[in-house]
Amino acid sequence: MAGTVYQVPHVIKFNHGFVQPGQTNVNFPLIRYADVLLEIAECLNEQAFVADGEAFELLNAVRNRAGLAAKTANNPNLALRVSNQESFREAIMKERQVELAFENHR
Repeated sequence: MAGTVYQVPHVIKFNHGFVQPGQTNVNFPLIRYADVLLEIAECLNEQAFVADGEAFELLNAVRNRAGLAAKTANNPNLALRVSNQESFREAIMKERQVELAFENHR
């Protein structure tokens, strides 16, 4: 229809305008420290699941920076409990989804 305006949601996380047409002075991150920590935690978990071990420390470092509660192997809060290798895999994937949202990581 003519004259109808549709609002389309979009991400403006790295939208800071152009210095010259097609060029911006914004440094787009290629890899983030949080991603490196999550990758190391994932590798440690794949080698061997250790309840509340080094992999948990790395995962919780990312969560703590974001102001989130720590995940532990026997947490009374079921949403924060990671009790085996498979649930740790899922926790890493979920953390990667929310931490790296809209940053061209798949």
